[in-house]
Amino acid sequence: MKLSKESEKFIGDLRVYLFSSGKNETETEEIIDQLIVHLHEAEKDGKSIEQVVGSSPEEYMAMISEEMEIDYKQWSKYAALIIFGSFAIKIFTDLLNGPLSYSMLAISGHVVITLLSLGLIFSIFRLIATKDFKERTQFMLILPIVLLPIALFVGLIFLDRAIETPTIHFGSVGSTIIGILAALLLIAISIWAKVWILVIITLALVLPTLILQFTNLSEEIRIATGSLISFVAILIYTIFNNQDETKKEDH
Repeated sequence: MKLSKESEKFIGDLRVYLFSSGKNETETEEIIDQLIVHLHEAEKDGKSIEQVVGSSPEEYMAMISEEMEIDYKQWSKYAALIIFGSFAIKIFTDLLNGPLSYSMLAISGHVVITLLSLGLIFSIFRLIATKDFKERTQFMLILPIVLLPIALFVGLIFLDRAIETPTIHFGSVGSTIIGILAALLLIAISIWAKVWILVIITLALVLPTLILQFTNLSEEIRIATGSLISFVAILIYTIFNNQDETKKEDH
């Protein structure tokens, strides 16, 4: 069904709002399909989108969200995939420094930072979905959320060195096996999600670190520089990917 750009934007915002609110995907799509029909019929009758969803899109989205239950089972799976996926990425960067070893502080800290980042990202997505922000404003809102996890992970590295907690050492053979399993996990997640962003992020994180190892920079500067290069590379990929998706939608 062909809808006006205003209606299509609202549908897209509603989908993001419900997704970032932890609602069931199947139920979300059923509600959106029904709303598309209502909007299509309303536009055929010459009615505006406000006559269907009211004058406040934010209140309408919140109303629908309140009528739906959070799908804890589905999102616990997603959270587990995100945690393991992010840890798989970390494994590749750590393998550059030799056999793997992780302290309890490093493992627990990684999980906490990942979940915190996920919660913040979803909060920003909900905010952007309900407000008519300009692209520059959206970028300024998202930028701190992207930079914060990088800063926290770098901080965790130094905290792990300062505080001694029980550590698991995997040795050369164990590290190789874990590296293979991490690669298979990233590939499996990418195939399941039908996107290769995790593989691209892994390369963006590993390659700068690998290259900087051949310099005379101190470890602290290598970590900071590598993180900055990785962030810029991921940001550039995101911008070009969004532009490509926009072109596809326009055609």
